[in-house]
Amino acid sequence: MLKFDFEEISIDIHGMIEPEAIVYLNNAIDGLEKNVEEVTIIHGYHGGNVLQTMVRTRYQHRRIKKKIRTSNPGETIFMLYNK
Repeated sequence: MLKFDFEEISIDIHGMIEPEAIVYLNNAIDGLEKNVEEVTIIHGYHGGNVLQTMVRTRYQHRRIKKKIRTSNPGETIFMLYNK
């Protein structure tokens, strides 16, 4: 689910399988306006860490400038290029 909340944009992929999550992330990030610089990815971790590992280590997108691990192990912040 893509959520816009005044200053925060989040993409919720928890509960998805990895291939589904990759397609969803690609489509969601591609659909963001170019001025969006930050998006929070909610991947969860209680049901396993497959999505967490994929998001934090393997997932790549041309707009991702930096990945930030938060104090919440169920989410990761992507800092985005304005392209």
